[in-house]
Amino acid sequence: ETPFYKARLSADGSISALYDKELRREWVEGDFNKLRLFVDCPGNYDAWDILPNYREKEAELSARGNLTLAESDNESLTLSARLGTEKSAIQLNIRFFRRSRGIEVECNVDWNEKHKLLKAEFVPNILTRKAYCDTSAGFIERETHRNTTWQQARFECCHHKWCDIGESGGGIALINDGKYGVGFHNNRMSLSLLRATERPDVVSDIGKHSFSYMILPHADDHVKADVNRIALQYNTPLVKADCSWCFDTFEPLYLQAVKQSEDGKMTVIRLCEQNGKRGEIKLSQRVKLLNMLEDIEGETETIEYKPFEIITIGIQK
Repeated sequence: ETPFYKARLSADGSISALYDKELRREWVEGDFNKLRLFVDCPGNYDAWDILPNYREKEAELSARGNLTLAESDNESLTLSARLGTEKSAIQLNIRFFRRSRGIEVECNVDWNEKHKLLKAEFVPNILTRKAYCDTSAGFIERETHRNTTWQQARFECCHHKWCDIGESGGGIALINDGKYGVGFHNNRMSLSLLRATERPDVVSDIGKHSFSYMILPHADDHVKADVNRIALQYNTPLVKADCSWCFDTFEPLYLQAVKQSEDGKMTVIRLCEQNGKRGEIKLSQRVKLLNMLEDIEGETETIEYKPFEIITIGIQK
């Protein structure tokens, strides 16, 4: 039990119950953080394709011992599970926090498979027909049902830092640090973790891997829950900088890039709106409005932004 949850875990690291003490609801309906291994033989385009019927043949992946307490302090608790096949070994570290709703899953894998697909599956207690997926400068809505042939063809799709399914009162976000393939079917999410293709590289992905993802139950929708900001922080941890920032923060816009202009006369800052909102920002100084080629298109002390807009400004040195 944590300040946020009452949880029950199995020997393989899957979560069989996750009761939210704050929202007073159970999040788990089926498999949740369940690692599953599928036979993956897509044919000619080995490293590029996943077949729609990949779920029909599952390979054995089992727990190697009991769940153990790996670490506990005043801020977090870490439980460790070991899984494996005849050739590969997986260690899962499931971490609960005292001051965060996120549940981090750290994966350390010694991967020696051929034509296999490793996925982490989640079936939350959520009724929905759509999911939201992060892109480089916003998010996109995707359907989770398969009523048409077009929808059936989207059994696997791409996302960036996070994906989310939810109801009006809350949802589940999956935040990752570099795993960009995900599948949706009704209320099931499956995050693709590793593959073992042979073409064009016969040793593709073979070896040791270390990666993490975070399960984030939240109230309201993903925008009000600030999932995008949390995912950005998860992917860009704080580091000590050798320079200082002397400009505005530009909140609630997100900083995409900072560079010196091609002519060396300005500092170029690229911003974007990522939550589908519009508004304006009052700046502390006048700036140049630029296009993406750094041509000057005007000057302003107020940035007016639209949903998902990318804005480039220049500040004179």
